[in-house]
Amino acid sequence: MNNSEFMELMNELGIPEENIIERHEPQDSLKELQELEKRYNIDTSDVVNQNSNVDLSLISKSVFEKWLNAFDSFIEYHGDSSLIDTCKNQYVLPSSSSQEAEFVNSASFFVQ
Repeated sequence: MNNSEFMELMNELGIPEENIIERHEPQDSLKELQELEKRYNIDTSDVVNQNSNVDLSLISKSVFEKWLNAFDSFIEYHGDSSLIDTCKNQYVLPSSSSQEAEFVNSASFFVQ
């Protein structure tokens, strides 16, 4: 199904266009995770695992939930985990087996 067919189907179902968000996964969730890591200087794995050695009190409940949702989307769409956890590994390049350019099961739209 292409984008125009999808939009036509949503219109037929009575779903307003403003309730449809275009997303490209796992690229969008990766960007979101990297931005959160940079803003809070905390690795995603520390948030997901609730690492007791990291002060997670700096993160509000809504940001924590946003972080977990982005991580879930990233994993669900087969994101390359070597591209996250950039705080501890900020000087380490992604592995040569990285498939950054080869995303599978990409999703273009989500309905709210």
